[in-house]
Amino acid sequence: MGIMYNEAFEAKHEQQKVARGACPVALDKLEVAAKPRNQQADFLSLWLAKDILTQQFKTLLAETVRLCRAEPGLELQNEPGALTKGLPRAWYKVMYEYNSDASMLTDLQRSMLIFRDFGSLYKAIPIVEKVFGGILRAKDRFADSAADYRDVLLNVRVGAGDNSLVAEIQLHHLDMFRLKKTKSGGHDTYKYARIFKQRGANALVQYVNKHGDEIGPPEEAAPATPAGDTDEKEGDVETWTAQQVGTWLERIGRGSYAGHFADAEIDGSALMEVQKEDIEEFGVKPYHIKKILTERDKLRS
Repeated sequence: MGIMYNEAFEAKHEQQKVARGACPVALDKLEVAAKPRNQQADFLSLWLAKDILTQQFKTLLAETVRLCRAEPGLELQNEPGALTKGLPRAWYKVMYEYNSDASMLTDLQRSMLIFRDFGSLYKAIPIVEKVFGGILRAKDRFADSAADYRDVLLNVRVGAGDNSLVAEIQLHHLDMFRLKKTKSGGHDTYKYARIFKQRGANALVQYVNKHGDEIGPPEEAAPATPAGDTDEKEGDVETWTAQQVGTWLERIGRGSYAGHFADAEIDGSALMEVQKEDIEEFGVKPYHIKKILTERDKLRS
């Protein structure tokens, strides 16, 4: 995977350096900051805090989007929603990766913002800082040649004091995001790749980087739908708005749930990550959940 992102990024490296250099936020200091922690050390308390703080997270995200849209020259390509890590994966991560310490799980709630260019991406960082009252830690994986994927990760705090949790804001470049969604470079590959991580290295990524020419080039991703386009083309799912997701639900015969998905701000990127447990919360019947997830998986292929 790493070799594919490195090749795609190489032509834009200078643009990224210029854009980062113009960013008024002190990313160098944030990148060496200590890992932020949640106030809750046990899993149940953290999970309940997530339920309490979800609406506040959505409100802060909406303000972030509003300011991004108002910023001259800043091109945000999606309508980001509040995503929650699925219960099985969150539980596994706390129990087996963090030795039962839920305070270490800093991406239980997250959102992704997709930008057309690096200038837009780095202009959004001070907006996130302003809206959330600060950034706890940053990881600029565009500046890391060894990164499995290229993006900027920002940890922010939602709520205050004991009534708070750490969330993650992911900033993606549109071209990198397209590559992520190809079969050979996609999130499914990442899910398997993380199993191979040992002592700070990733055996699978190292193998692909070494033997990439033998494996062959990645499949070319379909172009993304420009913001505002209402034609739900299957290759452009990640850039769908919540309204387009509703249209898709109508098309597969599950339009009665469109309002529930809209209330939960499920846009295209959220649709591709939503779990069975999330849909159950909308009051969807079990056999309808199976239909929705089956049709969603067809979009991936």
